[in-house]
Amino acid sequence: MPEINRHPLVGPPPKPARAPAPPSKPPRPPQWRGWWFVLALLLFALFFFGPAIGTAITTESLPYSTMLAKVDGHQVATVAVGSDGAVTGTLTNGRRFTTQAPTWALTTGDLSSHLEAAKVGVSAYQQTDTLYQLVVSMLPTLLLLGGFWWLGRRAQSLSGGMSGLLRTKARVADAERPDTRFSDVAG
Repeated sequence: MPEINRHPLVGPPPKPARAPAPPSKPPRPPQWRGWWFVLALLLFALFFFGPAIGTAITTESLPYSTMLAKVDGHQVATVAVGSDGAVTGTLTNGRRFTTQAPTWALTTGDLSSHLEAAKVGVSAYQQTDTLYQLVVSMLPTLLLLGGFWWLGRRAQSLSGGMSGLLRTKARVADAERPDTRFSDVAG
């Protein structure tokens, strides 16, 4: 009996397709990455507050009346008066001092008359709070960036990242394959 060539589609049923392996989670970032923010914050604090810390150690705080007594005793070399009454200066021995003048001393001329009589070098400056100005100016930007970061993290956790938005959840549904073959029907 001659051998019959079978059609390639007729034959044993194909093996069922394997289910794809579940996607693996991406590796966690290294732990040292979180320390960059802390290091940057410390460097910012060092550069921003560092000079003030150095001068605060060598600056002596005097009561206002003691400062006036030193002015009258010609022990004060220079004085800088701020708009809010903060007085900083240098004594004749080179030490720095700070004090707070009462508001009436600034408006009545009491402080200026003592300083002029002792021939002390005087300068005045407008008092500003730089840290407050920096925080107020940066706050809206930081809030906006923080909001974007939070939304990004939330989108990642809900849909598997940004690529999850384009991925479909549809699956191919194979109809049940009949167990009857051509050879069973043909004889």
